[in-house]
Amino acid sequence: LKAQCVSRCAASPDPVVIRQPDGSLITLVGKGDILVNYAETTDGYTVVKNDKGLYEYAIRDAKSGGLIPSGIKAHDPEASL
Repeated sequence: LKAQCVSRCAASPDPVVIRQPDGSLITLVGKGDILVNYAETTDGYTVVKNDKGLYEYAIRDAKSGGLIPSGIKAHDPEASL
């Protein structure tokens, strides 16, 4: 028998390398659980996908309070050196 997560399974803490639609690579860490989940860069910035599937740094939408893409492409911290 396989163990099943009945409620509130936590996201894996292991970093995952993702290839962006433009070919660049970014390392992301899943956060949250099965009900509330999101991704962060390895230096702790929350990211969301834009309408083209590219991860961007997230900002809070003033009207809904939800997270939306900022228009700034997310990258690994080493890439900014």
